[in-house]
Amino acid sequence: MWKQVYRNKFLVKANNVRYFLSEAYKCSEAWESRLQSPVLQKIRPDLFYYELDRKFQQHGKICAVDLDIFVNTINDNALLNELSDLVHKMRLTAETSNTLASTSHAVIRHHLDFSNTDLENLIYILDDRLSYGVFLDSYAANLCLDKLIKLKNYRMAAKVATFLMLQENFENPINRVLSLYASYKYLDDPQSFDDLVKNQQSESDLASEIAEKMRAADPKAGKKQKKRDKKEEIRVRINYLRNPYFDDHFDLRNSHHLVGKTFLAISQYLDGAIGNSVKLLGYTFYEKYTEGIQFIESLNNTNQLYKDVVDIVKKQLEQIKDRDKDENYQHFRTAVDKLAESSASLESASLEDAIRSLATATVNEHETKEIEEQTKIYALWGQIRETKLQDELNRVDRHNRLEKVDLLLQEMAEEEEKLWFFENETKIDLEIEKISTDHVKTQKVSRRQQKIIDDAYIPPEVSRKRN
Repeated sequence: MWKQVYRNKFLVKANNVRYFLSEAYKCSEAWESRLQSPVLQKIRPDLFYYELDRKFQQHGKICAVDLDIFVNTINDNALLNELSDLVHKMRLTAETSNTLASTSHAVIRHHLDFSNTDLENLIYILDDRLSYGVFLDSYAANLCLDKLIKLKNYRMAAKVATFLMLQENFENPINRVLSLYASYKYLDDPQSFDDLVKNQQSESDLASEIAEKMRAADPKAGKKQKKRDKKEEIRVRINYLRNPYFDDHFDLRNSHHLVGKTFLAISQYLDGAIGNSVKLLGYTFYEKYTEGIQFIESLNNTNQLYKDVVDIVKKQLEQIKDRDKDENYQHFRTAVDKLAESSASLESASLEDAIRSLATATVNEHETKEIEEQTKIYALWGQIRETKLQDELNRVDRHNRLEKVDLLLQEMAEEEEKLWFFENETKIDLEIEKISTDHVKTQKVSRRQQKIIDDAYIPPEVSRKRN
């Protein structure tokens, strides 16, 4: 009897450790089956990396399907640095708009499968969307959230939840509940996200890097740039004022504001005491006190809130300083104090337990269906990859044939000019004379313009300094 009771207690504890998603959700067999494709079997990823890097250095571009093939052939952690390098270089080219959905998924999945202890690089790549262009899909987001929750790294898990908020993508029910659980657990130790996203490139730096790569890849553009550089630069100082703009979404950098807005985005899909509690957390950490006051007033003393949430909100408000003159803050804090006074009518159960129960029920309801859908998507991605590859091969073949035709026409024109030189000698002389005349006229015009500029020039006043 005692053995049976002990076994039951152990099972309950084991279920808590398991958390939410099962091993079947990874679809490992379907994911590994991509390597059986004849296209991927012919590729050695280490050699293919150097080939793609050479193409980028010479031509300033990487084909989207080539990058997808390279990313999907990786099967260990030896080439993760090369992977992020090529993804970044791809982002510097115009071909980035053709990036396949399977590419971003593979980048995320490789970091999850092969980088158990160092996931900071994945968070950095996901946050620096401008430089890498890697975005979470619903399935990859669930895998990422589940792994970080199992590792009890709630700060990173909450950061992943903010990515979904910025993408405005909480349509997937499992995404919502895992993001909600991660964000709530983050409140136990709400440290800043700043060290996870350090050293990001600014838009101007990235634009300069793109321009430099394009000039290096296009010799003609480089020559044109040199010609422009030879001309004298005339700089005029003008008064210019940039209007400050804050979009309150992508410009958010405060960690508490990001998590607070994530709570508000998720609360739209919830109701009852859980929905109200999550919404109150959102207004508090997002510091939207005016909307928070209106929300508390809209409760109409029904008090469908969890008591522990009111305690969290009070603690957070007490930590905020330099708000003595902020009337909205003071009114919101007063409203929260009134809620705390009526704590007897609030839900005494734990909100964390309620969120965990909601997450478990949601996963049990939707997990099997999502596994089936993802298995089909993996097969579909393989078909898309082969189709895109064939289209690219046809394009390259057509381009090569056109180049051969142009070269043949040029050779024929040169040969025709040699054969009919004496018959067309008078015509050729007239063309040479016309070119010389146009050149002389151009020189005269430029000299006249230079003289006008010199006549209108007023030198600055220079006063001699006395010792």
